[in-house]
Amino acid sequence: MLFFLGGGGVSLDSLMTYSVITLLGMGSAAGSLALARRADDRELLEHGADVADIGLTEEEKRELLTG
Repeated sequence: MLFFLGGGGVSLDSLMTYSVITLLGMGSAAGSLALARRADDRELLEHGADVADIGLTEEEKRELLTG
């Protein structure tokens, strides 16, 4: 959308800027997802004692606790 607002051509500097901003956004999103996944894994480990009450098989328990 920003390309069309200027009315002129797109310069190499603009393309580089948009590329860097896009890559930084992707990196930020990936980092946020990784942190959320680690927090979720910790929560599962904290509640590991409750796994026996659920009635899972031994294989399911190992898979749940080890990831």
